[in-house]
Amino acid sequence: MKISKILFVTLMPLAILPTMVFSQNWNLVGGVNDSIGSSPSISVYGANSMVVAGGIEGAPYVARSTNGGANFTKLGKTGLLLELYCVWAVDDNTIYAGDGGSAGGNGGNAHVYMTTNGGATWSIILSTGGSSGFINGIAFSRTNPQVGVMESDPPSGSGNYWLQKTTNGGATWTLQQPPGSSDLITSQNSLIITDVNHYGFGTGHLLGAGNSYVIFTVNGGASWQTTQVSALPFCSAFAMASDWTIGIASASSANPISILRTTNGCTSFSNASGDSTIRGIPTAKWVYGTQHVYLAGTVGSTGTIEQSDDGGLSWSIMNSSGLNSVKHMDLVYDIGSTILDAYAICSDKSILQLVTNVIGIDPNNTRIPVSYKLEQNYPNPFNPATKIKYSLSKYSFITLKIYDVLGNEVKELISSYQNAGNYVESVDISGLASGIYFYTLTADNYTETKKMTLIK
Repeated sequence: MKISKILFVTLMPLAILPTMVFSQNWNLVGGVNDSIGSSPSISVYGANSMVVAGGIEGAPYVARSTNGGANFTKLGKTGLLLELYCVWAVDDNTIYAGDGGSAGGNGGNAHVYMTTNGGATWSIILSTGGSSGFINGIAFSRTNPQVGVMESDPPSGSGNYWLQKTTNGGATWTLQQPPGSSDLITSQNSLIITDVNHYGFGTGHLLGAGNSYVIFTVNGGASWQTTQVSALPFCSAFAMASDWTIGIASASSANPISILRTTNGCTSFSNASGDSTIRGIPTAKWVYGTQHVYLAGTVGSTGTIEQSDDGGLSWSIMNSSGLNSVKHMDLVYDIGSTILDAYAICSDKSILQLVTNVIGIDPNNTRIPVSYKLEQNYPNPFNPATKIKYSLSKYSFITLKIYDVLGNEVKELISSYQNAGNYVESVDISGLASGIYFYTLTADNYTETKKMTLIK
């Protein structure tokens, strides 16, 4: 019999951000008053809107807040058979949720549910079959919400994993079967997806000794790769940057955790520096388009959330309102108000909120540009700081670089995927000599270069 899971992490991607100013405090804003169980999940789909899901053995629970977590309203349970272990909210009306196959999450013919009427009724849209299915995660790409995945442990108890993928916003799903390994199961809510080609999840041994791994694809499921993360038995935190080059994973046993980092697209992982007070089962979240990532644990003497602003290389502890058991977290970016909203649910059913002001996106970014465009920097001439505006007509991998008059690259400003929109990049080249320089924007088949003058 499969042992009930209490391990979880989320990495649901959000909008692309070039530059950010980060707060150090997570504030207590509210909580849930009902029995949500020991393994609740949270899905944030708007600046103040979120859904939490969980429940106790055989009794599902789903609730929604539209006022930033201050209050929650219970949703209906008609059609739900068991307690829930993952959730993804598209909007107020459309919500997906998955169960653990049997009461207590012991595995079985696990179900994926969907509501299109705000929880009034639910329908089973997919089932794993078998006796060991467990829906570990449901996630859609933040940059392309037509693409999503959901994943279960091997339904027969061994062999291939069960993964369903949609490329049309959930209208239809296609089964994929990532290769499994003896005694390995997936970490709850470790499923992540950045785009149609890149997605994966963390795995490990729930009990006993053994290594932990990530299983992932970079070609839309045509082939799969498995990379060892740590000698610790369970990889419950997995997060990748939008270009799937840099990422982190965090492995755990009973108490200690280790933070691992990849700089080669998950080919290998090496140790990073984290805060030793954070223990338990970690959960992680990457802020796409930046080097910023959050990591939370279920135990911490001075707090349970830390942040990295250098792509997971080093970490610092954050204030988490004295609460020391974060179960799950999620975040979204509201381009209209330039605010990043992050929320976390704790073991005592409290809700934490992190509100962060975003800089770097043009405040006049009110519509999608019709074409790519690179504008003249301002001021120009300058000493030593200037700003560069550019526009993207679609989601693209871009580079923005500065060259000297001989054509030598002297500074790389951006090399990442970004959403369609209007952007402002702040530039400081105080380390360079006075003279004429050129800056070049590339995106898909578009390339444009402009001249700027540094005068000291």
